[in-house]
Amino acid sequence: MARNVELTVVLPGLANILNQQMNVGILPTYLTKIIHHASFIAEDINLERLLVTSFSTLDSQQHDIPIASLMSENAHQLILSPCCLHPDRDQLLLFADGLNISDQESSTLMREVQPLVDDLGGQLIFHDAQHWLLELTQAPQIDFHALADVEGKSVDGHLPSGPDRTQWLTLWNEIQMQLFNSEVNQLREVEGKLTINGVWFWGTGTFKATENAWSSVQGSLPLLQLLAKQLDIDVRADKPCSLDDLTKGRHLCVLDKIDIEGDWLQQLSALDEQFLQPLWQASKYLSISKLNFIIPHHGSYTLTMLDCWKFWKR
Repeated sequence: MARNVELTVVLPGLANILNQQMNVGILPTYLTKIIHHASFIAEDINLERLLVTSFSTLDSQQHDIPIASLMSENAHQLILSPCCLHPDRDQLLLFADGLNISDQESSTLMREVQPLVDDLGGQLIFHDAQHWLLELTQAPQIDFHALADVEGKSVDGHLPSGPDRTQWLTLWNEIQMQLFNSEVNQLREVEGKLTINGVWFWGTGTFKATENAWSSVQGSLPLLQLLAKQLDIDVRADKPCSLDDLTKGRHLCVLDKIDIEGDWLQQLSALDEQFLQPLWQASKYLSISKLNFIIPHHGSYTLTMLDCWKFWKR
């Protein structure tokens, strides 16, 4: 590897672990070194917004994230994501992650929702179990909020706004009533699974790629593949990311999400041995001149060679 190499590493799932102070003392060796030697900037940004911002000119204050335009070339489109809406006292919480929706379940629910969007002149298209594309003949006069910004939170303050607000809120409620009576949800209840009793509208806007954003990209996330495709960048799916053959320039590596419901310490220990140790050595001996280590919902660590040699830090 050559000098003047800037590497950005993204590690999803680590925020919840670091937020528990009792966990900090048992983190693996090289993860601890990076955290203690690097300069840190706190930032609560989710993975989707982080990645899209890394490839585009997305305004950090923009409510929505233009992901639908990455999935289809239709000019007027948005995403409907199946979700579980859970009433909690005087608020309605939204959950979309970890629902384990099968393609068959999702396809069936989408077909049941289709008649409700006919009046909009819309057509639902199955992209994957968590993303239905709604193609429209004209753009709605409405402002949506990105799904990842609402995950696990109250929908209050995130509902659609704009001239067409009433129409879309009515549709949102009609879809909830339709899904409530679905046989798919009856079966899920029997199996002890959360019901899919709603959808979330989001993903609007035009994606404007930043040219020459990255010299190379590594990672297995589908969104990463879609983003890199916009810039004609081939994505390597090495697990964990490879440090070999990094040339001069800016490189992005998105690691697999840490499963905090599993043995997360074992996962981190394996990552420490296979990736973080050589990463530390490459930073220490100037094979990598600058390392940006980003943890969604937590912040970013910046490490240089001089930081690595600060002996007074453990």
